[in-house]
Amino acid sequence: MSNHLSSIEAHYDAIPYVSRAFWQSSPARLEAIARLFGLETVAVANARILEIGCASGGNIIPLAARYPGTECVGIDLSGGQIAKGLETVRQAGLDNVSLRAMDVATLSEAAGRFDYIICHGVFSWVPPETQTAILDICARHLSDHGICYISYNTYPGWKAKEVLRDAMVLRSALTIDRAMHLPLGLGIVEFLAAHATPGGLVASVTNAQLPLLKGMESHYLTHEFLEDFNQPVYFADFLDAARRAGLEYLAETEISLMFASNYGAAAEPLLQEVGHSQAMMEQYFDFLTSRTFRQTLLVRPEQAARIVYKLDAARITALHFAGRFSRMGGGNGPGRSLTYAALFDRTVLATDAIGEAVMATLDAAFPATMEFGGLVQAVEAATGRGAAEVEAGVSDWLEYLLIKGHLWPSVAPVVCASPQDIREGRFRLVPGVNAEADCAFANIWHETVTLSDELRALVQRVPTGSAADEAGLMQLRKLGLLVPL
Repeated sequence: MSNHLSSIEAHYDAIPYVSRAFWQSSPARLEAIARLFGLETVAVANARILEIGCASGGNIIPLAARYPGTECVGIDLSGGQIAKGLETVRQAGLDNVSLRAMDVATLSEAAGRFDYIICHGVFSWVPPETQTAILDICARHLSDHGICYISYNTYPGWKAKEVLRDAMVLRSALTIDRAMHLPLGLGIVEFLAAHATPGGLVASVTNAQLPLLKGMESHYLTHEFLEDFNQPVYFADFLDAARRAGLEYLAETEISLMFASNYGAAAEPLLQEVGHSQAMMEQYFDFLTSRTFRQTLLVRPEQAARIVYKLDAARITALHFAGRFSRMGGGNGPGRSLTYAALFDRTVLATDAIGEAVMATLDAAFPATMEFGGLVQAVEAATGRGAAEVEAGVSDWLEYLLIKGHLWPSVAPVVCASPQDIREGRFRLVPGVNAEADCAFANIWHETVTLSDELRALVQRVPTGSAADEAGLMQLRKLGLLVPL
């Protein structure tokens, strides 16, 4: 093992990265995105899943628990974190997940090929030779219809944040005491925010970033800003490296960031200039938005040749969808526009009766999914419109809501316990929920859910088949933590 990797291992053993579920990396989401863009995939329920840099398993252990037919493998450089994850696996009684302390470059051919490969929060924080090894391993071990997810810091947005990192690293070097590095680093940011030349680059960056830094957890700040390596890349350069390894671009996990229609008038001249190249267009979008982070999906070149980026009604209506839409206000009468609060603190307007009914129906079912036929029936009943008009309208609204990022798509139905299930005691916790482990509260959408003390205590005492504490259980249901027996 190189000196660089030994240093990284020691740092993560000393200051463990809190390991949680990341919804962006959920294989079920990756599967749905691939289907949207015309690719066949391996069903998640029976897939082989590899996570590179799994820490203590907070992302991959809930997947193994939720999908008992999968074979899950997690690898990480930190022996301390792997040991913690193995204890979680033992307590959960899982036999379909293995965690290994190892350098990714040493993964052998005997490991086989995987249908989903996840590498979250690793690529930017390792030396260049390890970045190359990650891409090579992904290309070598990805199955024919597999999908690889890699997250990384990106330019141009990270150029501003590098000012903070450089100052923090400079000051933290005053001591070899790792425990003092973060206080010293944050101290120099506060000093610069107070005293840097008003209107200058440093003052602008520090004043914009300091409130955000104060709201972040210490383990995240330490590894994000004070590791030996943090190497952001331009999206185009990342794709060049991926192609050299034998991989091609599929999509981003937040697909709303891919569509030109979400960038207004600025997008059209860029589209013309790049000849409608999806990858080059997105590189320009990164400049428009000062993007700092990407979560990119890669596939084999033969799969990439089949990608169709223009959404198609047949592909959309074959999926299942969930959405949260809370009515905020709007006008009455003809031409009214109703405003709804949607997922990820976004808002959306329902500009006609079909759109209003689509959102109300999806919200009533949330967090469970609905399939197209059931949604059409519900909208017909709510609006009194004819079948043909409703089918076309629902299809159009689903496409619009997808493009805007307001829906959870899924190839398979996603179910949660109904209110009646809860009242009748026919429910259980989502497999993998463990209130005492780092992988706590991974819900049916593979989100990490933060609970109040009262709900945390309720999770600990929820017995299978009990309807006690109905109000709290209804809250857990809405958070996607309860499924039917």
